[in-house]
Amino acid sequence: MQLLAVALGMPIDHKNFEPIDTRQIQIFVALAQGGSLKAAASKIGITHSAVSHAVSNLERDLNAKLFQRKGKGLKLTGLGEIFLPEAVNILRLLGEMRLKMDSKNASVGKCIRIACAHSFIQFAMPDILCEFQRCFPFAEIQLIPADRATCINKLEGGEVDAAILVNLPKRIKNLVDYHLFDDELKAVMCSEHKLAKSSAIPLHEFVKTSVYLHNSNSFTSHLIINEIHRWSFRSPDIQYVSNPEALRELVKMKLGISVLPQWGFRLGTDSERFVWREIEGLNLKRSWHFAHLQRSVPDVFVNTLVGLCKSFPLVGEQRYYETHRAS
Repeated sequence: MQLLAVALGMPIDHKNFEPIDTRQIQIFVALAQGGSLKAAASKIGITHSAVSHAVSNLERDLNAKLFQRKGKGLKLTGLGEIFLPEAVNILRLLGEMRLKMDSKNASVGKCIRIACAHSFIQFAMPDILCEFQRCFPFAEIQLIPADRATCINKLEGGEVDAAILVNLPKRIKNLVDYHLFDDELKAVMCSEHKLAKSSAIPLHEFVKTSVYLHNSNSFTSHLIINEIHRWSFRSPDIQYVSNPEALRELVKMKLGISVLPQWGFRLGTDSERFVWREIEGLNLKRSWHFAHLQRSVPDVFVNTLVGLCKSFPLVGEQRYYETHRAS
């Protein structure tokens, strides 16, 4: 009766409080939701008589009638209706507690080594790591900045536990692959640049201008250059600027344009000075993946990291548009 007193909001006698079997609570909820012994037994995987016996014991322990017959089925009594949401909440709290304990046990002393693209580390990982550490305060993530080829080599060689990279090849064996999101590279330029007047930049105009890219050896730079050579005999004047802030200032000064995803360009109070344009004829779409070797990372870590990474591009683009509107 003490547990039912809690459900009714009544004071309890802690000295004489007798704990109840949580398995009985689970069976009670299954029976209340299924409406019959058969449905409850099938859901939990026990016999009809086991369901009946557990509910009878629960009613005896609570000193309360929880069910009454209704034709061939069962329905809750008034006390049963009161007890049901409390029972559901008890099971939910127990599940959350178990998940937290499992997470802490899995994370204690665990260091996850992740090879990751430089741009993703700079623009995405600060927020992702902050959220991850809230979930797993005892876990440690070591980020290894690397280009796509190095990410693949380190993953194949077992030097890292996981990698976040673009356009993952299919040749790696025993790999668990999660598709995160797709993005598209666009031209970013000063709003006063002559090419900003067009809704999309014609390729023959694009190759006449100066283009600033981050890294000459990156997969993204090779993607851009290969696409240009695929459709044009002429190449733009490409210069490589490793410092994102310096690149931003060069673009702002109308000295040239850059080609980036919208999430990979840091905006400031002068965001109205920049515009984004597609480049006609170029296929600059990329596919981002989280990959790890089998059994190298606990599932609870993987699910959390993948979920956070998947949400990043939406957050990144939302920040861009909100900043742009605010300015």
